[in-house]
Amino acid sequence: MSEHKLHKRLFSVKASHRLVVFCVALLIIALLATFISFFIPKTAARTTQASISYHIDALGYKTESLAIGTTTLSVEVSDTDALRDQGLSNRTSLGADQGMLFVFQSDSKPGFWMKDMDFPLDMVWIDASGRIVDITHDLLPSTYPSSVYPKSPVRYVLEVNAGFASAHGMYVGEAVKTF
Repeated sequence: MSEHKLHKRLFSVKASHRLVVFCVALLIIALLATFISFFIPKTAARTTQASISYHIDALGYKTESLAIGTTTLSVEVSDTDALRDQGLSNRTSLGADQGMLFVFQSDSKPGFWMKDMDFPLDMVWIDASGRIVDITHDLLPSTYPSSVYPKSPVRYVLEVNAGFASAHGMYVGEAVKTF
């Protein structure tokens, strides 16, 4: 075999060897990437979920702070059927700057009644954009079994002590903000 042919053959073997090494390296990188991508998103999701925390009160309600004008109040969030059904029933009072915020999945005209209530309420009806669309003042426990409804569709209903809305100057069209 001539030197030129031998050199060509050795070059061909070396090239084939390099190609095999390159392919094995790519396979290893692909396997590592698959392994890493399998675990990293789950870790990131766990981290994200852990950083989102709600305060849960003794009765199982999430709590949030609301701002309406210059008024700040702490509210329990009723965002499930069971929590909405229970509402403020069977309680003897509500703190001065406290309330309950009922959250609905879509706009509607939900009816509210005063079943098993021991104190009067104001009901602040709020649309999906966070604006007050109606206020029912001084709803008495004795109105049960009658229901009250908003004048237009709402996404949220805020229950506060009777007189709270007037005392704090709440009005139709005012913005309600969470923080």
